[in-house]
Amino acid sequence: MTNFFTEEIRHSLTLFSENSGKYSEFLDQIGKICGEKIASNAAEVDKIGVKLEGNSVVLSQETIENIENLRSCGYLGSVLPEFYGGKSLPKLFDVAAIEMISRADASLMTLVSLQEIGRLIYLYGSEEQKKRILPGIAGGKLTCAVVLTESHAGSDLQAVGTKAREENGFWYLSGTKHFVTNGGADIMLVLARSEEGVSGGRGLSLFIREKNADNNCNILKTFDKLGICGSPTCTVRFENAKCELLGKRRYGLVKYAAEILLSARIGVAAQALGIAAAALSEAGKYAACRMQFGKKIEEIPQVEAMLRKMRESVGGIRLLLYFTASEFDAMEALSLGPQSTETAAGLREIRSEVEFLVPLVKFFAAETANRVACDALQIHGGNGYLRGVAVERLARDARVTSIYEGTSQIQASAVASKISNGALLDFVKKLVPEENFSEIAGKLNFYAGKLTETASSHREDGKLEFCAELFAESAAFVVLLALSLRFNEDFSNARKAARFFAAIDFFITRIELT
Repeated sequence: MTNFFTEEIRHSLTLFSENSGKYSEFLDQIGKICGEKIASNAAEVDKIGVKLEGNSVVLSQETIENIENLRSCGYLGSVLPEFYGGKSLPKLFDVAAIEMISRADASLMTLVSLQEIGRLIYLYGSEEQKKRILPGIAGGKLTCAVVLTESHAGSDLQAVGTKAREENGFWYLSGTKHFVTNGGADIMLVLARSEEGVSGGRGLSLFIREKNADNNCNILKTFDKLGICGSPTCTVRFENAKCELLGKRRYGLVKYAAEILLSARIGVAAQALGIAAAALSEAGKYAACRMQFGKKIEEIPQVEAMLRKMRESVGGIRLLLYFTASEFDAMEALSLGPQSTETAAGLREIRSEVEFLVPLVKFFAAETANRVACDALQIHGGNGYLRGVAVERLARDARVTSIYEGTSQIQASAVASKISNGALLDFVKKLVPEENFSEIAGKLNFYAGKLTETASSHREDGKLEFCAELFAESAAFVVLLALSLRFNEDFSNARKAARFFAAIDFFITRIELT
């Protein structure tokens, strides 16, 4: 019996939460479903994909079975409050669930993680909207989609042109949306231009579109993609389609979509981690049984080194991701709790930290998962290049994590900008103050200061964007070493710290030469 709720996940949860025991049985259930059922369906899901029949997206029978298994164990809608039928599952534990689901089938994650829409309706919807919609999401009866992108407005959401007009107290959508994951869902959150003559983000609002409101929403096509083939990606056309305003007008992009993306980027990092963990497992199994030159290839030094680096990479993603999720939970608790001047100051501080960590972990997880999946395929040699072999699918699935919910380049730019404003140095000083740790902490503070100074000067010279990915990579090493020191992880010893510093030196040298 295979259970994806591994000791590594259990350990990471105990590092960052005192409530790991509370959700252990629930995550154990999900781990068993992922290991015993979902993973065995993954190859067939990838092969069959999805299709469009009339105005309906048809999922494979295996995907429907997978969703039903997760619904039956209570995962769908689990992030919602118990009052509406959820489990009030914190982000940290949801990240663990997403890692396991993505390890089994990365395409399934894009369908079941859309329950985050319910969280946004809970935070900003009217009481009537919450009572009407949230129980259905929590019970797994209502499917969800976030509808932001257009053909000319991908990363640049300020350019969204889909219009929303108000008439006699009702709202109506008109326009075409592109690259919609799970298009045609029961509940869609749609970003549209509500303010006539107002350009940019301030003219956009967010709308709830229910499938049964009318027949004025059509799925024009589903895309045939490189990876995550079990997840439908659609073009959706609204033609005077009835909808409802969510929250306040003009807040669609600047607040609500930004909230969705902050949370969703953590989810994509978890998806990348799951893919990387699956690739590592496949590579390890293959290397342990593949014989060449009279020995198992895991005994060949280059392959052994590759596997060791892959293990460290997967552990690094998990450490950074789980910490980020725990900080996200702390931010949520402050924002939803009693408010005071002291609370407001604390909330500003932790939000600033989360807004630095999220693009960093999204960048690092996606880029690292792509490398791990590529190395896993390499270890398989020619066999890994064949259709139907797991690592071939994983390499294809990994690719999208560096593209959607904000490309790696966009994440790197955000990280570099925040480094130039002191976010990295503030983080290191807070997490590993020199007086409480070894001389490694002093050196780490030095590097954080050097990166901050370099980023600031590059920003003034107009060169920051050219080096953004180098700044993001070096920041990832700094933050990982800080977390290792703070939480006494295995790779916080002096020898491994020296390797981290050598990597940081390498990136700084490349930055200075750019």
